[in-house]
Amino acid sequence: MSLVEIAPGVHLISLGVVNAYLIDGDELALIDTGTPASTSTERIVAAVRELGREPSDIRHILVTHSHPDHSGGLAELKRLTGAAAYMHSLEAAVVRGDEMGRPLRATPGLLNSIICRTFIPRPPWNIPHALVEHEILDGDIIPVGGGIRAIHAPGHSSGQLAFHIMRAGGVLLTADAATNLIRLDLMPCCENPGTARRSLEKLAGFRFEVAAFGHGAPILHGAEVRFREKWGADSRGSQQPDLRGLRKPRRY
Repeated sequence: MSLVEIAPGVHLISLGVVNAYLIDGDELALIDTGTPASTSTERIVAAVRELGREPSDIRHILVTHSHPDHSGGLAELKRLTGAAAYMHSLEAAVVRGDEMGRPLRATPGLLNSIICRTFIPRPPWNIPHALVEHEILDGDIIPVGGGIRAIHAPGHSSGQLAFHIMRAGGVLLTADAATNLIRLDLMPCCENPGTARRSLEKLAGFRFEVAAFGHGAPILHGAEVRFREKWGADSRGSQQPDLRGLRKPRRY
């Protein structure tokens, strides 16, 4: 079974090399779409049906960044569902085909260097182009699933967004700002490793019980403490999400 509930109404879908997430409510929201390979789309559709729903119940597709393992299935899933897509403007430009992707470099360490040289393709990314209806920025609230807050977390990719689900004790979907494969850490490859580390310091300032990743197993209990111990909270302390005055996404 590829569908696992990691918090009430928040489901992890294992796509093999990468994870996607379903947020269950009156409407379904999908976070990330896997690779362009048909197996990613097939697993997502199977997971939706495992919930007793249909693909057309997905009304919102939030894409954390434009790398092919996260955005590659967007065009096909939009075709199947009719859902609107949400991304940061820097990443939407790549998915639309207006810009090519930006190159990655290894974070410190010999193993990271080997991984980046061996497994990470250089841009342009080979992904089907897709329309992105909504461009979202840091602090925007997507009004689904009780409120999903976008957090700009650059470093791995300049327009990468993490998503903070503000119900169920707080769930932080880190995208590739962090990984939990061998241990909780930076991704092996980033556009800017220094910026990536500062983004983790920012994420450590939020309140969440569960953390889930683009790559690796979720942390189901005490995730905020793990983040604070490793990366520390910023000088503002814990950031309590507040819906008042926050922007809603712009429609394109």
